[in-house]
Amino acid sequence: MVDSGPTAGVVFVCPGHGSQWPGMGRALLDESPAFADAIDACDAALAPLTGWSVRAVLAGADDAPPLDRIDVVQPALFAMSLGLAAVWRSLGVEPAAVVGHSVGEIAAAVIAGALSLEDGARVVASRGRLIAGIKRRGAMLATGLPADALAARLEGAPLTVPVVNGPASAVASGDADAIAALEAELSAEGVFCRRVAIGFAAHSAHMEGILDAFVDAIDGIRPRASTVPLYSGVSGGRLDGAALGAGYWRRNVRDEVRFDRAVRALTGDGHDLFVELGGHPTLAGAFDAGVVTASLRRDAGLEAIHRALGALHIAGHAIDWRRVMGSGPVAPLPTYAFQRQRYWLVPTPRIDAPGAGLRPVAHPLLEAAVVDAETDAVLFTGRLSSTAPSWMADHRVFGAAVLPGTGLLDLALAAGRAVGCPRVVELTLQDALAVPDTGAVALQVRVGEPESDGRRAVGVFGRRDDDAAWTTHARGIIDQGMRSVAAMPWPPAGAPLDLDGHYDRLADLRLAYGAAFRNLRAAWRADDGVYAEVALPEALEAAGYGLHPALLDAALHALALDGIDAARLPFAWADVTLFAVEARAMRCHLRPGADADAPIEVRAFDAAGEPVLAGWLSTRPAAPM
Repeated sequence: MVDSGPTAGVVFVCPGHGSQWPGMGRALLDESPAFADAIDACDAALAPLTGWSVRAVLAGADDAPPLDRIDVVQPALFAMSLGLAAVWRSLGVEPAAVVGHSVGEIAAAVIAGALSLEDGARVVASRGRLIAGIKRRGAMLATGLPADALAARLEGAPLTVPVVNGPASAVASGDADAIAALEAELSAEGVFCRRVAIGFAAHSAHMEGILDAFVDAIDGIRPRASTVPLYSGVSGGRLDGAALGAGYWRRNVRDEVRFDRAVRALTGDGHDLFVELGGHPTLAGAFDAGVVTASLRRDAGLEAIHRALGALHIAGHAIDWRRVMGSGPVAPLPTYAFQRQRYWLVPTPRIDAPGAGLRPVAHPLLEAAVVDAETDAVLFTGRLSSTAPSWMADHRVFGAAVLPGTGLLDLALAAGRAVGCPRVVELTLQDALAVPDTGAVALQVRVGEPESDGRRAVGVFGRRDDDAAWTTHARGIIDQGMRSVAAMPWPPAGAPLDLDGHYDRLADLRLAYGAAFRNLRAAWRADDGVYAEVALPEALEAAGYGLHPALLDAALHALALDGIDAARLPFAWADVTLFAVEARAMRCHLRPGADADAPIEVRAFDAAGEPVLAGWLSTRPAAPM
């Protein structure tokens, strides 16, 4: 994760269209009383205005109106943001500021205290109802172009650029046929573009016909000074809540959205932690500094919020863990005495990332990150040597110190978490990353710009000195999904396997594992594969890693416990999700395929039976470096 340094507090970000999905509140309605209470309050405020239940919509009830109706989705987005704000507040996280995007500004105003819930409900219900009555066919297209470049393309077309999210993130709006033509044109040129999940041309001339009726419908709302600083995508800066009368909301419907200016104002005021209050992240790319985390992701509930809470903790935000964990007992310190021994390590030079215009990265193998201003690609940099990290020399293949394939996977997972793409869809290991006995290897992990489906390319590269050519060590794809994993019974029903002499036999095959990697504690053979217990030695730190390479690598050692006649190493990972970070011990199930080249299913859990990692691995015969 990118470490943003000292924080001025958490900013709540209320998204507009695009974050919705059917049943997006179902899990939280069951799991979070704070969310359920907030949604019930929204339901009481909205139902007299809409004639339907927003709780039923968020729960995905069979008799609820469909979420693709404009007059339904806007109140649903409003309620979702308010419900998620209530969850965060119940966990002790209060906003230091609030900002909204387009229709999300209505929820932001309520959260900030500038509008009452009843007035907010009136604004959003009237807005959705009137827009739904527009007969003109419109659409919107998000692009990876700067606003001026997109505007130049649209000269003479019935389209405008009413939404600017960042330096290379502008949205076209207008007639549906013209949007379709623009989409085809940009796609043919390889320029990023994606339809916005919206059925009308927001913030365009299409809105003109409803503006007077909208102002009449919300006349009499009573805005007030906000209790939390409120930032506006209409004005592009901090806003006095008392100014949010009917005239402001008219501008919110018709005027352009300059979310980029609102973000600059927030970061200029020292804010660097942002929490998106939507069913799925849509605005992370608008922030080129700080830490951005999503409250929810598709098909996730309170667990996703707990992960986001962990991201805030790692980024330096103080969390009241009693509010989160309840009043249970605090675990005592270890019963054995502190050993009072010191283990001096060779100091590793670290770059002054902020001084170089970069962002520090909280990962032991990476030092800094920079976001490309034009593409939203992110480049992470670091260095490896045979002594840094301390365990590198303990993993040798044909005599060479090599970063294990599990290390390349952890780098991809870490980069993915930093950009909101926690799942490794695929990662192919192309060339071993060997480090010399003297000197170091420069390391780069590059995450490409988002594709139309949210996926990003990821690559790991290295070179031994400044003049050498870069070597591609791994390439793959990451995305915003998270796979599910079935529970694993423990202890396994299989026969125990003898570990005596196992690492000596691997050494005979030119796979030499030192103390840092000899972490296989027990193993069993069953009809459905191999089960293993692995644990890191006390001398190894797990802090900062998603999953320490020496821990996951040890689980793979169990594959070679019987019938061993050739050394095999990781070649490709697929559909990998990391459910918990910094594990020190795991219980694992490795289910091989029909032959040696078939993918192996890998599942890992902690001692409490909670999932740590799940995915698929393909291996290939080891070869000299």
